[in-house]
Amino acid sequence: MQTQPTSPTRILHGADMFDRMGGVQAMLRRHWRDDAACGVHSQFIAYFDPETGPYDRVRGLGLTWRHSIQTARRRFAAALPAETETVVYHDFWGLGFFAEFDQAQRRIGFLHAVWPGLPELLPVAAPYLDGLFCAGRPWQTLAEQRCPDLSRERICVTHLPVDRPAADTRRDPVLGQPLVLGFVGRLSPEKGVHRIPPLVRALTAAGLDFRFEILGDGRLGPWLRREMAGEPRLHFHGQKSGSAYWDVLRTWDAMVVVSDMEGGPTALYEAMCVGVLPLFPAGGGGGADYARAVDPEFLYPPEDFQHIARVLQRLVRRPAAEIQALRDHGGELIRDHLGHRYVNTVADFVLHLGSLPRRSRATFPRRPFYLTDYCPFGLLRRISVRALWRGMRP
Repeated sequence: MQTQPTSPTRILHGADMFDRMGGVQAMLRRHWRDDAACGVHSQFIAYFDPETGPYDRVRGLGLTWRHSIQTARRRFAAALPAETETVVYHDFWGLGFFAEFDQAQRRIGFLHAVWPGLPELLPVAAPYLDGLFCAGRPWQTLAEQRCPDLSRERICVTHLPVDRPAADTRRDPVLGQPLVLGFVGRLSPEKGVHRIPPLVRALTAAGLDFRFEILGDGRLGPWLRREMAGEPRLHFHGQKSGSAYWDVLRTWDAMVVVSDMEGGPTALYEAMCVGVLPLFPAGGGGGADYARAVDPEFLYPPEDFQHIARVLQRLVRRPAAEIQALRDHGGELIRDHLGHRYVNTVADFVLHLGSLPRRSRATFPRRPFYLTDYCPFGLLRRISVRALWRGMRP
């Protein structure tokens, strides 16, 4: 562990949610728990969490889809702590209309996943930032391409943290009968939930003996249950945490990531550390390198579910020793995600940026009138996502 500075580094994390299920939220809670041991005093503003919650140092703004940018700006300004050295904007949410209030000495973006409009946003956001965290090398490449004036020393690739309950990748080396496959995450559009029905149908048509389990919940949950009503191979666990979460993961043979918008899929790393084999879409983010490293076949063309079926058909015929070797190799690959390495990396990068000249915008002209500043977020999401960063100027 690094030597603590004489006075704590102060970091304010801004994110859409804190007290929810999800890889970003698990990462934020790691900061909340472990930062002090690394010489960091961390605080959090969670835009769509309730104003009061169970965590100290976390301020919820209580926003919902009915609120507007104007309301968010007012609440954010009122929630800021008295002292702020560094502000980290996770997935850039709010950067375009919060930055003028944050009073940060250094401002950092955290790129967790690629979402529609992000490639166009990056060069516009760059003048507002002193540095950038990337949850995977594909996003580092994208940032370097879209923000050439953001030097490499200002971009940091992180190994997102995993709390492994025990080093137990050695399991029964025979794959399950039926083969147990799993999906982890919020049941939301960005997680590719619409791809689960055709995936299950493709595996069924291939004659595989399998069960597909879903660990998580979300707004597309009711739709998915209706769409797959009567499908005996599909099982919903709902949302679980703690030992109940790990107990489910340990029963899976393979995990299928169906979204090609994942940055660093924490759930995939968690599954790999208990011996679950990864199936990941090519070009889908940081998990691609891990799936390829375990077995090149595990990296599949997006939405090519026949490819997955063929891989699984071959997999069930492989000798037990090969299966165990794949599991053990997956466990080795995620070693850098364990322990305090992640929070130390973040703390070191923040200190590094503090030693460099400031490049982020520090003064802001009066914000023009935008009608979309008064529209509900739920409406903006449907008609104009770019309204969330309209006030930003290259």
